[in-house]
Amino acid sequence: MLDKNRRKGWRFYVQAFISGVAGVLILGVLSAVWQWPLDSFNETIEGFWYIPIYVVLIVFFFQKSKEIFGAKTRARNEAHDFLMHMSKKVRKDLGYEKEEFQELQEDERFQTFFEDLYRLYMEGERADLSFNDMERRFDEDDFPYEAAQLLIKETKRVREAYKED
Repeated sequence: MLDKNRRKGWRFYVQAFISGVAGVLILGVLSAVWQWPLDSFNETIEGFWYIPIYVVLIVFFFQKSKEIFGAKTRARNEAHDFLMHMSKKVRKDLGYEKEEFQELQEDERFQTFFEDLYRLYMEGERADLSFNDMERRFDEDDFPYEAAQLLIKETKRVREAYKED
């Protein structure tokens, strides 16, 4: 449920460069051994020396563009993953069907509760928002009470796993 994409460090780019150089050297040896179009080892190396540099630059710019343009997508995916995980938990543990989910979706108090719960998951507890406050939002006779308690418990569990990663 967590974003596992990490920033690529300099070691990654050094490995990519070394791999490219190794590939060009292998190509040079093969062309010399098999006498492809009568190229020697030196001619092959001279013809392809720039490829490792281009490979590293292309990978670097691709990663940077993913960081720049993918930030909104990652945030949306994180929220979607949280929603899907919690929906499956409610469906599995409480046996809710489509009608119950529609009722929860139409309940503005529950929607505000769920948004705050997601904020707690992402940011942790603060002075103005805590799990204790969340537990008191619904009375026991309210329809969403059971789902709210389950979601709070599950968010605490997932939040602890999030902290450990």
